[in-house]
Amino acid sequence: MAGCELCGKDDFLSTVLIEDAPLSVCQQCSRYGKEKIPIAKNPIRKPLLIFTKPELKLGDNFSETIRSKREKMGLNMAEFSTYLNERESIVSKWQSGLMKPSLELAKKLERKLGLTLLETEPELSLAKTAHGAKMGEGLTLGDFIKKKVKIN
Repeated sequence: MAGCELCGKDDFLSTVLIEDAPLSVCQQCSRYGKEKIPIAKNPIRKPLLIFTKPELKLGDNFSETIRSKREKMGLNMAEFSTYLNERESIVSKWQSGLMKPSLELAKKLERKLGLTLLETEPELSLAKTAHGAKMGEGLTLGDFIKKKVKIN
């Protein structure tokens, strides 16, 4: 006989879900569980699928793009900043590359000016894990452990 995972009592155990965690508990502690579940001798491991949303980032040449659009529109810095409803100093810093607009502001500039400032970051291909296992096999705790290696 094994011990109850809640109280430690040596008794016949049954597996119940307590706060969505399967625990082997005695008859008295089983009242805290929601339902009894059968114990599978060989549970089937489902692969871990990771879905990531593509990240947006500001393009490298955003300052040149904004400056060229202002020049094509034939506006000086003051008129252009009034058109964008932003301070002239901020627009000047954007054009010189000293300051980057936030993602929300970059989306606003894209709509207002008809430009493409944002680009999606290339997704990383996770075909293999750190230990060479295929991605469909899922991750294990060993994939997250960093080992110290001594160099002789």
